[in-house]
Amino acid sequence: MAYWESVPNVINIVHKFEQKEGKNVKDFRLHIDLVYTGISERIELRQDYVIMALDIKQLREESWWMQKLRQIG
Repeated sequence: MAYWESVPNVINIVHKFEQKEGKNVKDFRLHIDLVYTGISERIELRQDYVIMALDIKQLREESWWMQKLRQIG
């Protein structure tokens, strides 16, 4: 995530989630491979592994991050 870790400001999203849900997010590891061409939708192979296009709109989609945090716990 080093390439784009500041783009979707994950820390702020986690804080919003914790405030909204009233609980802390447990530690997690989420592996995301970014690809340049060939896909337009995210491919979630496992709960902790996602392939997505290098698309700023997908990266910043807060609703997806919130859903992913709910899945993680």
